[in-house]
Formats: sequence, C-alpha cells, structure tokens
Amino acid sequence: MSTLTTKRLFTGDDLLELQARTGKQFELVKGLPVEVMPAGGKHGYIAATILGEIFNFVRTRKLGFVFAAETGIYLERNPDTVRGADVTFISKAKLGDTSEIPERGFLDIVPDLVVEVRSPHDRDDEVDEKIREYQAAGVPMIWVIHPQKKEADVYEPGKPKQTLSETDALVGGEVLAGFSLPLADIFN
Repeated sequence: MSTLTTKRLFTGDDLLELQARTGKQFELVKGLPVEVMPAGGKHGYIAATILGEIFNFVRTRKLGFVFAAETGIYLERNPDTVRGADVTFISKAKLGDTSEIPERGFLDIVPDLVVEVRSPHDRDDEVDEKIREYQAAGVPMIWVIHPQKKEADVYEPGKPKQTLSETDALVGGEVLAGFSLPLADIFN
C-alpha cells in the first residue's frame, strides 16, 4: 500500500471523489488516502469461500447482512478512517434492513465481524494497524487469515489472540452462534 501525498486531510466524501476521478481503490487512514492493491487469485478465492459460508449461514437464519470485499466502513471520524475488509458481517440488531444501507458512500456502523485475508505483499505493521483500528472502533470479532501459513488469527475483546491451525475451525462465538468453518475447507 502506498499513501497518496496530500497537503490536507481527506474526508470520506473526498475519498469517494478521489476513487471516481482516478479509477483506483483507496482506504483512508486518519485522513490520508492509501492506495489498495488488487488481490491475487488465491486471496480472492479464500475470501469468496469464507464470504459464501458466512452468507449462507446468516441469510438462512436472518441474522443480518454480509458485505463483500472492500465495502468501505467508517472506523473513525475527524480525521476519517475508512477501511474495507475482505468480508464484513453486521447483525440485524445494528442494521435493521437494506433500506439503511447507503447507495453512495460508506457504512457508518461498527461491524460485528471483519475478515482480512493476508496477501503475500501485506506488511505485518500494516495488518497490525488495521487490527488496532478495528478493535478501537469496537469490532467484537476479527479473523485474519494467513494462506501461506495455513493459519488464522482470531481477535476478541478481553481475550488473547488465538492462532488456529489447518486442523482447527473458525467459530462464530457470540457473534455468529453455531457457525463453524474448518480451516482445511478454506485452504484445500
């Protein structure tokens, strides 16, 4: 990721205009636009697999809404931080129906779950920064998938980071009670 050199802080609305003008994808970190590189094939496949499993689980139980890769979500205001996880879930308790989803602009609701799939070019400090931002915003569950290591890290408030191996499963805990996805199903 590279930060765009600018003399002023951007807002979420400025970010939308920048993306429309340049045709490039950006996130916003404390008012500074950061260009996001397109994901590779394996990254996209793993993200789609996880999204599909969560989507089917959530939809059949009418639990809320699942958002695809890079849907922008405000994590902080003044200066604005807008991130786009690979998969996002927002419960029905927080988002009543689709009429509350903005047509243009970013979501302004703290997700219940975010999933980040690491790419080979992702730097540890950048991923750690995203995790801190999600935690500071109050996201109750964060999954970071490591395709190269065939592992996943699970973050929940008040608990130490849990690292899962290929023989373990991602479980929904209180966020998605009853959900379970074996990591072997993601990586094979």
